[in-house]
Amino acid sequence: MTKKEMVVELKRLKAEKRALEGNDEPNTGTFGGIVARDNVENTEKYDTRYTYLHFVGNDGAKLTQVRGNEDAEEALALVKAITYGTQGKGGARWNKAAKAWSLMECEIPANVRALFVDSAQISGSYTA
Repeated sequence: MTKKEMVVELKRLKAEKRALEGNDEPNTGTFGGIVARDNVENTEKYDTRYTYLHFVGNDGAKLTQVRGNEDAEEALALVKAITYGTQGKGGARWNKAAKAWSLMECEIPANVRALFVDSAQISGSYTA
């Protein structure tokens, strides 16, 4: 395992630990929001003006943590309904989640935005 891989794994494990402990503090310094990502190395690519949803893993879009938004509980419920059980890998998985998100835009709080990231590629972004 290379040093870079170890750093990525450490970040992933720390995020899982925070999720299990119910700690809603962001893990990127001044970054405050809900993070959607498939790859923890992409943190610097996020636009911190928005709120994000946090996904990890390659086995379907598993929502693991929500943080930093007054409408987070509502957003969490909506996103669970939209993304849990989505099938497929890579772009196909994210496209299904993004399509479902776009169909429900009108029901999502205006200040909540999900950025879907597939590896290093931004595959879609939808705002309410």
